[in-house]
Amino acid sequence: MRVLTFLALASTLILASCKPDRGTPCIDEEKMVNVLVDIHIAQAALVREPGGDERKNNAPYYENILAKHGVNEVLFDSAVAWYAKNPDLFEKLYAKVSAEISARKEALD
Repeated sequence: MRVLTFLALASTLILASCKPDRGTPCIDEEKMVNVLVDIHIAQAALVREPGGDERKNNAPYYENILAKHGVNEVLFDSAVAWYAKNPDLFEKLYAKVSAEISARKEALD
């Protein structure tokens, strides 16, 4: 949860690369869901790691996730900022993220 708070705060401090007149996020919804799912799974793994905590430098993990999806940090932060300005869509996006994480968990059980 701290990661999301940090991302939302950081995104407000960065110039948005999204064009407000377009009315669409910089990253399409499907890709954003996949990025967020991977970020949350990584965060859960890092916290569960022996001695793992929020104070560790986890940036390389997140950089690798963004690179895997062909997204840079500025683009990701801009997309988060766009969704922060559109909370109804952000809520729907996270419903999909939650559903995907649940589906992956069920597949493992």
